[in-house]
Amino acid sequence: MLTCTAAHYLNDAYGMILPALIPLIIPLFNLTYFEAGLAFTLILITGSILQPVMGNLADTKDQRKLILVGGMLLFGASISLLGTAPNFVIFLILCFLAGIGMSTYHAMGVIFISYHFGDKKGKALGIHGVGGSFGHFSGPIFVAILVSPIFLAIFGKYNIDWRLGLVFTVIPAVVVAVASWLILQEPNIKKNQKKKFIFGSITLPIILLGVVMAIRGGVYRGFVTFLPSFFVERGLTVFLAGVLTGVLLSAGIIAQPIGGYISDKLGRKNVLFISLIFTGPFIFLFTFLPFTIMSLLLLFLIGFCIFLSFPIGLAFAAELGEEKMGETLGIVFGIGMGAASVIPALMGIMIDLVGFYQSFYILAVLAVVSAILTLFLPKK
Repeated sequence: MLTCTAAHYLNDAYGMILPALIPLIIPLFNLTYFEAGLAFTLILITGSILQPVMGNLADTKDQRKLILVGGMLLFGASISLLGTAPNFVIFLILCFLAGIGMSTYHAMGVIFISYHFGDKKGKALGIHGVGGSFGHFSGPIFVAILVSPIFLAIFGKYNIDWRLGLVFTVIPAVVVAVASWLILQEPNIKKNQKKKFIFGSITLPIILLGVVMAIRGGVYRGFVTFLPSFFVERGLTVFLAGVLTGVLLSAGIIAQPIGGYISDKLGRKNVLFISLIFTGPFIFLFTFLPFTIMSLLLLFLIGFCIFLSFPIGLAFAAELGEEKMGETLGIVFGIGMGAASVIPALMGIMIDLVGFYQSFYILAVLAVVSAILTLFLPKK
């Protein structure tokens, strides 16, 4: 559990570094919001396309540990080199490689957790999700540190800025990869459970769950990707923007274990609906109201509702898949990531055209739509 949680932490921390970099790379490469969003879309869409493949490998191959470790190293190395990119083309190539690395973790990690914790997988995935939430929180905070006056005062005299500081983020990936290789043990999956990848797991409930998680993921990605830029547009510094984004992401530290635990007791469908139906109004109020101390509470509540649903989606997919758990997870999150991956680019277009406020209002409506769709899911 500790090893998988640490790996989950790094996977999600690396995934949240790029959104915090957007206010920095826009002037660096002279980008529009659409072009900046396209970079994050490239990471997400690469990961989504590979999700079903990784799910199949998780079901049929006894090399889960190798794939998990290799993906972690690729993800960490690609993100750490973003600051050294001489131009936007090289930057996009690194994003593509990061997407490949990102695609490997969840299918493999959930297999390790689910097979070792059985009927308590909701609670276990919720605890495991704490690592991811700390990672989501750490990504923008780390970028905030790299641009902080204290960092510049200490390292500026050595000509180390945020671009070179980012290179050191590869070190944790190496440490956790070595630990994962030494500690994790392959689940004992029976031979008769290994099936060819023929998409035999696709059913209407699985597709519907994929759509729900796609909209949920799209709302999350669209909001968080441009939240730092939204704060900068309001006149805050990049440092404060990163810290405030961390407020939203920190909510997952308590939301994920709570979501996993209560979904074991109250049912996946019920808790998933509750989490999504409140997300929309909270996003609307945060965007509509002037920035006050109440905005911090709303940020935390938005993060709480969004992260409450994530371990539920994982457990729901695992239960719908039964013996083809990895394939089902790959399909659900392939659909989810595939749809959500285009949101940063689309959000960039909308922000360029109509601004932040109207774009965030649309995300609020989508969150309510996803809640309504959960009513058609089977009870689990």
